Amino acid sequence: MLNRRILRVKAFQSLYAYALCKASNFQLAKDFISASFLPDLDTMEVQDKRQLKAEAETCTQLFTQSLNNKQNISGSNVSAKIKNVALQAIDQYNKTCEKDFQYLRGNMLSAIERIPQLYLTAIEILMAFGTHVANEYERKRKYAGSAGIDSPGERNLANNKVLAFLREDPVYQSAVIRHRAQVQDLDLEIKQWFREYVRPLDAYKQYLSVKEPGLAEDNEILQAILKKVIFKEDPILSYFY
Repeated sequence: MLNRRILRVKAFQSLYAYALCKASNFQLAKDFISASFLPDLDTMEVQDKRQLKAEAETCTQLFTQSLNNKQNISGSNVSAKIKNVALQAIDQYNKTCEKDFQYLRGNMLSAIERIPQLYLTAIEILMAFGTHVANEYERKRKYAGSAGIDSPGERNLANNKVLAFLREDPVYQSAVIRHRAQVQDLDLEIKQWFREYVRPLDAYKQYLSVKEPGLAEDNEILQAILKKVIFKEDPILSYFY
Protein backbone atom coordinates (compact mmCIF):
# COMPACT_ATOMS: atom_id res chain seq x y z
CA MET A 1 0.00 0.00 0.00
CA LEU A 2 2.71 2.46 1.00
CA ASN A 3 4.94 1.72 -1.99
CA ARG A 4 2.08 2.13 -4.47
CA ARG A 5 0.98 5.44 -2.99
CA ILE A 6 4.53 6.78 -2.70
CA LEU A 7 5.38 5.80 -6.27
CA ARG A 8 2.09 7.18 -7.58
CA VAL A 9 2.69 10.52 -5.89
CA LYS A 10 6.31 10.58 -7.08
CA ALA A 11 5.21 9.77 -10.62
CA PHE A 12 2.68 12.63 -10.72
CA GLN A 13 5.19 14.98 -9.14
CA SER A 14 7.78 14.04 -11.76
CA LEU A 15 5.32 14.41 -14.65
CA TYR A 16 4.25 17.82 -13.38
CA ALA A 17 7.86 18.90 -12.88
CA TYR A 18 8.74 17.71 -16.40
CA ALA A 19 5.84 19.66 -17.88
CA LEU A 20 7.09 22.79 -16.11
CA CYS A 21 10.63 22.12 -17.35
CA LYS A 22 9.43 21.76 -20.93
CA ALA A 23 7.50 25.02 -20.71
CA SER A 24 10.55 26.76 -19.28
CA ASN A 25 12.83 25.28 -21.93
CA PHE A 26 10.39 26.35 -24.65
CA GLN A 27 10.52 29.93 -23.39
CA LEU A 28 14.34 29.82 -23.18
CA ALA A 29 14.49 28.69 -26.81
CA LYS A 30 12.22 31.59 -27.83
CA ASP A 31 14.44 33.98 -25.86
CA PHE A 32 17.45 32.57 -27.73
CA ILE A 33 15.71 33.32 -31.04
CA SER A 34 14.85 36.87 -29.98
CA ALA A 35 18.45 37.48 -28.88
CA SER A 36 19.74 36.15 -32.21
CA PHE A 37 17.90 38.89 -34.09
CA LEU A 38 18.78 41.86 -31.91
CA PRO A 39 20.65 44.72 -33.59
CA ASP A 40 24.43 44.22 -33.61
CA LEU A 41 25.83 47.02 -31.46
CA ASP A 42 29.39 46.38 -32.69
CA THR A 43 28.71 47.32 -36.30
CA MET A 44 28.48 50.76 -37.86
CA GLU A 45 26.15 49.57 -40.59
CA VAL A 46 22.56 50.76 -40.60
CA GLN A 47 20.27 47.97 -39.41
CA ASP A 48 16.58 47.62 -40.08
CA LYS A 49 15.09 46.95 -36.61
CA ARG A 50 11.65 46.27 -38.04
CA GLN A 51 13.06 43.65 -40.37
CA LEU A 52 15.04 42.03 -37.54
CA LYS A 53 11.88 41.89 -35.42
CA ALA A 54 9.92 40.38 -38.30
CA GLU A 55 12.66 37.77 -38.87
CA ALA A 56 12.62 36.89 -35.17
CA GLU A 57 8.85 36.38 -35.31
CA THR A 58 9.16 34.25 -38.45
CA CYS A 59 11.92 32.18 -36.81
CA THR A 60 9.85 31.70 -33.67
CA GLN A 61 6.90 30.53 -35.74
CA LEU A 62 9.13 28.15 -37.70
CA PHE A 63 10.65 26.82 -34.47
CA THR A 64 7.21 26.17 -32.99
CA GLN A 65 5.89 24.46 -36.11
CA SER A 66 9.02 22.32 -36.56
CA LEU A 67 9.67 21.38 -32.94
CA ASN A 68 8.65 17.76 -33.50
CA ASN A 69 9.94 17.53 -37.07
CA LYS A 70 13.09 19.44 -38.02
CA GLN A 71 12.65 18.37 -41.65
CA ASN A 72 10.02 21.10 -42.02
CA ILE A 73 12.77 23.70 -41.74
CA SER A 74 14.70 22.61 -44.81
CA GLY A 75 11.64 23.01 -47.00
CA SER A 76 10.60 26.40 -45.64
CA ASN A 77 10.91 29.52 -47.80
CA VAL A 78 12.96 31.65 -45.40
CA SER A 79 16.53 32.93 -45.18
CA ALA A 80 19.46 30.70 -44.22
CA LYS A 81 19.92 32.61 -40.96
CA ILE A 82 16.32 32.02 -39.90
CA LYS A 83 16.65 28.32 -40.67
CA ASN A 84 19.95 28.06 -38.79
CA VAL A 85 18.65 29.86 -35.69
CA ALA A 86 15.47 27.75 -35.67
CA LEU A 87 17.56 24.56 -35.83
CA GLN A 88 19.79 25.77 -32.99
CA ALA A 89 16.74 26.61 -30.88
CA ILE A 90 15.26 23.14 -31.46
CA ASP A 91 18.56 21.45 -30.56
CA GLN A 92 18.87 23.58 -27.42
CA TYR A 93 15.28 22.75 -26.42
CA ASN A 94 15.71 18.99 -26.98
CA LYS A 95 19.02 18.83 -25.09
CA THR A 96 17.72 20.68 -22.05
CA CYS A 97 14.52 18.59 -22.02
CA GLU A 98 16.54 15.37 -22.19
CA LYS A 99 18.75 16.56 -19.34
CA ASP A 100 15.69 17.37 -17.23
CA PHE A 101 14.12 14.01 -18.09
CA GLN A 102 17.21 12.07 -17.00
CA TYR A 103 17.36 14.02 -13.73
CA LEU A 104 13.70 13.35 -12.91
CA ARG A 105 14.07 9.71 -13.96
CA GLY A 106 16.93 9.40 -11.49
CA ASN A 107 14.70 10.80 -8.76
CA MET A 108 12.07 8.16 -9.53
CA LEU A 109 14.65 5.38 -9.30
CA SER A 110 15.84 6.81 -5.99
CA ALA A 111 12.24 6.71 -4.73
CA ILE A 112 12.03 3.02 -5.64
CA GLU A 113 15.30 2.31 -3.85
CA ARG A 114 13.91 4.03 -0.73
CA ILE A 115 10.94 1.67 -0.38
CA PRO A 116 12.67 -0.58 2.21
CA GLN A 117 13.55 2.52 4.21
CA LEU A 118 9.94 3.73 4.04
CA TYR A 119 8.57 0.44 5.38
CA LEU A 120 11.13 0.33 8.17
CA THR A 121 10.31 3.93 9.05
CA ALA A 122 6.62 3.04 9.30
CA ILE A 123 7.46 0.22 11.71
CA GLU A 124 9.71 2.54 13.69
CA ILE A 125 6.77 4.94 14.05
CA LEU A 126 4.77 2.03 15.48
CA MET A 127 7.65 1.38 17.87
CA ALA A 128 7.63 5.03 18.87
CA PHE A 129 3.89 4.89 19.55
CA GLY A 130 4.53 1.93 21.86
CA THR A 131 7.30 3.80 23.67
CA HIS A 132 5.06 6.83 24.02
CA VAL A 133 2.34 4.67 25.60
CA ALA A 134 4.86 3.24 28.09
CA ASN A 135 6.09 6.71 29.03
CA GLU A 136 2.56 8.07 29.44
CA TYR A 137 1.56 5.09 31.59
CA GLU A 138 4.52 5.63 33.93
CA ARG A 139 3.79 9.35 34.13
CA LYS A 140 0.14 8.74 35.06
CA ARG A 141 1.04 6.05 37.57
CA LYS A 142 3.60 8.34 39.20
CA TYR A 143 1.45 11.43 39.51
CA ALA A 144 -2.11 10.10 39.60
CA GLY A 145 -1.78 6.54 40.84
CA SER A 146 -4.14 3.83 39.60
CA ALA A 147 -6.93 6.42 39.34
CA GLY A 148 -5.14 7.97 36.35
CA ILE A 149 -5.24 4.74 34.32
CA ASP A 150 -8.08 4.93 31.79
CA SER A 151 -8.49 1.22 31.05
CA PRO A 152 -7.10 -2.18 32.12
CA GLY A 153 -5.23 -2.47 28.81
CA GLU A 154 -3.62 0.96 28.91
CA ARG A 155 -0.12 -0.56 28.43
CA ASN A 156 -1.13 -3.01 25.72
CA LEU A 157 0.67 -1.22 22.91
CA ALA A 158 3.75 -0.77 25.06
CA ASN A 159 3.77 -4.53 25.73
CA ASN A 160 2.83 -5.51 22.16
CA LYS A 161 4.49 -8.86 21.47
CA VAL A 162 5.21 -8.14 17.82
CA LEU A 163 6.94 -4.87 18.66
CA ALA A 164 8.80 -6.56 21.51
CA PHE A 165 10.12 -9.21 19.14
CA LEU A 166 11.28 -6.64 16.59
CA ARG A 167 12.83 -4.52 19.31
CA GLU A 168 15.10 -7.44 20.26
CA ASP A 169 15.67 -8.82 16.77
CA PRO A 170 19.26 -8.06 15.62
CA VAL A 171 18.39 -8.54 11.94
CA TYR A 172 15.63 -5.95 12.13
CA GLN A 173 17.72 -3.52 14.16
CA SER A 174 20.58 -3.88 11.69
CA ALA A 175 18.22 -3.12 8.80
CA VAL A 176 16.94 0.02 10.55
CA ILE A 177 20.49 1.29 10.98
CA ARG A 178 21.53 0.31 7.45
CA HIS A 179 18.56 2.08 5.85
CA ARG A 180 18.69 5.04 8.25
CA ALA A 181 15.07 4.56 9.33
CA GLN A 182 15.41 5.93 12.87
CA VAL A 183 12.73 8.40 14.01
CA GLN A 184 14.31 9.88 17.14
CA ASP A 185 13.81 13.38 15.74
CA LEU A 186 10.02 12.91 15.65
CA ASP A 187 9.36 12.94 19.38
CA LEU A 188 6.90 15.85 19.30
CA GLU A 189 5.24 14.57 16.13
CA ILE A 190 4.81 11.08 17.64
CA LYS A 191 2.97 12.53 20.63
CA GLN A 192 0.73 14.65 18.40
CA TRP A 193 0.02 11.86 15.90
CA PHE A 194 -0.82 9.44 18.70
CA ARG A 195 -3.14 11.91 20.37
CA GLU A 196 -4.92 12.98 17.18
CA TYR A 197 -5.03 9.76 15.15
CA VAL A 198 -4.26 6.63 17.18
CA ARG A 199 -6.11 7.22 20.43
CA PRO A 200 -9.46 8.10 18.73
CA LEU A 201 -9.21 5.02 16.49
CA ASP A 202 -12.07 2.58 17.18
CA ALA A 203 -9.77 -0.41 16.76
CA TYR A 204 -7.40 1.05 19.34
CA LYS A 205 -10.21 1.71 21.81
CA GLN A 206 -11.24 -1.91 21.45
CA TYR A 207 -7.63 -3.00 21.95
CA LEU A 208 -7.47 -1.04 25.22
CA SER A 209 -10.49 -2.92 26.55
CA VAL A 210 -8.64 -6.26 26.28
CA LYS A 211 -6.84 -7.02 29.51
CA GLU A 212 -4.31 -9.49 28.08
CA PRO A 213 -4.30 -9.45 24.26
CA GLY A 214 -2.85 -12.43 22.42
CA LEU A 215 -0.40 -12.41 19.52
CA ALA A 216 -3.22 -12.22 16.95
CA GLU A 217 -4.75 -9.18 18.63
CA ASP A 218 -1.32 -7.54 18.93
CA ASN A 219 -0.76 -8.06 15.23
CA GLU A 220 -4.24 -6.82 14.28
CA ILE A 221 -3.86 -3.50 16.08
CA LEU A 222 -0.53 -2.85 14.37
CA GLN A 223 -2.12 -3.56 10.99
CA ALA A 224 -5.00 -1.22 11.84
CA ILE A 225 -2.68 1.62 12.85
CA LEU A 226 -0.58 1.14 9.72
CA LYS A 227 -3.55 1.12 7.34
CA LYS A 228 -5.83 3.66 9.04
CA VAL A 229 -3.28 6.06 10.49
CA ILE A 230 0.30 5.87 9.19
CA PHE A 231 -0.58 5.07 5.57
CA LYS A 232 -3.67 7.30 5.52
CA GLU A 233 -3.20 10.55 7.42
CA ASP A 234 -1.53 13.22 5.27
CA PRO A 235 0.52 14.83 8.08
CA ILE A 236 2.23 11.46 8.62
CA LEU A 237 2.45 10.56 4.93
CA SER A 238 4.13 13.90 4.19
CA TYR A 239 7.05 12.74 6.33
CA PHE A 240 7.69 9.92 3.83
CA TYR A 241 7.81 12.26 0.83
